[in-house]
Formats: sequence, structure tokens, C-alpha cells
Amino acid sequence: MPSAKTEITEITTGLAISGVDSVEEGLRARPVANVGDEAWQRLVAHERDGQHRQEFAAAWANGRAFLAADDGLRGRPPRLVEWKGPTQAPGDEVVPADLRVDHVWLVSCKYLSK
Repeated sequence: MPSAKTEITEITTGLAISGVDSVEEGLRARPVANVGDEAWQRLVAHERDGQHRQEFAAAWANGRAFLAADDGLRGRPPRLVEWKGPTQAPGDEVVPADLRVDHVWLVSCKYLSK
């Protein structure tokens, strides 16, 4: 199971990319694919307890930047945002993608990662 910080940053980045208006709305709507019920429950609990506000804020800002970027989605909400966290990449995939957007964009969320 990924760490709390990993789940928060990766899934919250995906929430922001999806085009929802807030973290709270995203947690209700669950617009990121491949996130199991237990992970959603943990994410909701982490958001409510307030101990990871900085991680939520940074991930939200990064996801919104990708959504708005001219070299990204140009403000167009994607049809599909998938979390890659719980899956193993087939073969020798060299891109350490945490999110896949519209089957095209591979997004790696590294926040002070070792």
C-alpha cells in the first residue's frame, strides 16, 4: 500500500486535473479511475483530519496548472484520469507514471521523493 503522502499527492493531483471545483467535490464525485474504496476512504479521512493540508494544496495547485497549461489540457477537462498507483506497469515501462490522462498524458507526481 502506498504511503499517505503518496496517495494524497497522486490522487489529489488527479482530482484537480479532472476539472472538479474543489478537493471536497472531487472526494464526493470520485472522478479518478482505479482508486479503490479503501483508498478513497483514507483520502477523505486525511482531508478531514487536516494534518496534510500542505500536500493537498500543492497537489491541487499542480493538477490545476496541468489542466490550464497550453502544453497540457488547455483548460479542457479530460474524459479520463486514471491512477496508476495500484497497478504494475506491463513489461519494461520506463516512465514512472502515477496518472494517465485520456490515454495520452503520463504524469509523474514526485514531491521530495527519494
